[in-house]
Amino acid sequence: MAARTGSSHGELLKTLETAIRSGLNVLIEGAHGCGKTSAVRLAAEAMGLRLKYFSASTLDPFVDLVGLPVPSVGADGRLLISYHRNAEVLDCEVLFFDELNRAHSKTLNAVLEIIQFHTLNGEALPRLRAVIAACNPPEPRYQVERLDPALIDRFHLWLEFTAGPDKGWFEQQFGAVGKALCAWYKADLDEAQRQAVSPRKLEHMAMLIKAGLDPKLSLSSEIVLPYRQLWSRLGSPTCVLDVSDFVADPARYGRAVREDMEVAYRFAFVLPTMRPEQIVAVREVILELPAEVLTQLASVRGMLKRIVRAISEGLGAVEGEAFAELWKEKMAA
Repeated sequence: MAARTGSSHGELLKTLETAIRSGLNVLIEGAHGCGKTSAVRLAAEAMGLRLKYFSASTLDPFVDLVGLPVPSVGADGRLLISYHRNAEVLDCEVLFFDELNRAHSKTLNAVLEIIQFHTLNGEALPRLRAVIAACNPPEPRYQVERLDPALIDRFHLWLEFTAGPDKGWFEQQFGAVGKALCAWYKADLDEAQRQAVSPRKLEHMAMLIKAGLDPKLSLSSEIVLPYRQLWSRLGSPTCVLDVSDFVADPARYGRAVREDMEVAYRFAFVLPTMRPEQIVAVREVILELPAEVLTQLASVRGMLKRIVRAISEGLGAVEGEAFAELWKEKMAA
């Protein structure tokens, strides 16, 4: 059993490849979304090995591993029981159990034998080189169980993976957006904020930005992050405009969205993140948007209904109905 250790993404990949090549079993413990699963997949792919993935939390030990009993009658008339097993398990070279400490105890009992002996009910898994498992730390924020020490003892390596986002991968996938997000994560977020923004969540934010959506939509509105620094790192002056700017001076930005399409699109970008009272404050700005921007907003499911509801609750039903009529007139013009 190896000591627990931190690791970068590159180091984790090298360690996994060495372990698999040497026939060693590995337990990876790390926070959600830090890249545990993708690292295992990449290691197997780089080595050209067949990987069988299981989400341990939904794994059925009989259907997925031990096999379903198939009765038959022998030549002597006696009842025989054989097991119809998952062919992918019999043929795999790397067996990966994700979310291991969310599994049912019956599943863990089946996994015990596989990890130690590379067998199922005493029958060898002839191609299996290594068993790898991943889990979240047994902390209050996770609904997980502490693993049985006897189960942990069957792993040759126990790696505590604490790395942040892989800068090289983010730049390869998302270009300048990925580079800006990684710099923001490293330099502008404190430790508590990094707990809220996993590398997986950072990937979701990059996907939203590339799709022209506000990355804040990927996170709970209760999570406070330094978005102004992110807009600045993304390199567009218009991106620095935030909800607070539009709410503070709706008259100014009502003119701006008419005259500058970048500002109009930025306003449409942040509008879905606004609270009801903020929507009420910028209702006139919405109606100043160019028709093509309004059309895009109208395509967002439930957007008009949400705006009208906010105005009706804040200013009364008459105002809400009047706004809806003005919206429709603007769209028809």
